[in-house]
Amino acid sequence: MRRLSFALACVLSVAVAFPARGAAEALVRVQQSDGTTQVYRNVHATLSGTTLWLRSPDRKDRLQIVSAACSFPHDLQRCLPYQVILHKPDRTHQLTITRGVFYVNLTTEPHHLLHSSQVVAPHGVMVFLHTTRGTYVSAIAAAEVAAAHAHLSRLLVLRQRR
Repeated sequence: MRRLSFALACVLSVAVAFPARGAAEALVRVQQSDGTTQVYRNVHATLSGTTLWLRSPDRKDRLQIVSAACSFPHDLQRCLPYQVILHKPDRTHQLTITRGVFYVNLTTEPHHLLHSSQVVAPHGVMVFLHTTRGTYVSAIAAAEVAAAHAHLSRLLVLRQRR
């Protein structure tokens, strides 16, 4: 619980720019086990199904976060990531995670995370990961990423009802 609280505390605010195609600018924070921290701004975030793609501003590196076992507590979609892959130009590396959670706010209202003061923005996405090497990764993106996901989810529900 302390580590999750620490990861939540590590997340920074972000001002985002929103293209209209289901993508947003995100802020990613990576804290290594030795305490060094890197903050990546202007990361391109795209949500496709239950997979969140984070692409570096130079477009060379991508982090693929695949989620499963989703639930909907208090108007938030909460998924547990089961696969995290770092794609570099010359290689692909699968990260082994010990804990992780992926929140998507599909509504037009901000919502607090359960038992936390942290707020997920309207149509926002938040990711918290802890790797076996002791690295914490957190990401925040907002607006059109989740809005596009919500629209696709509604279309799928309508198709299933037919």
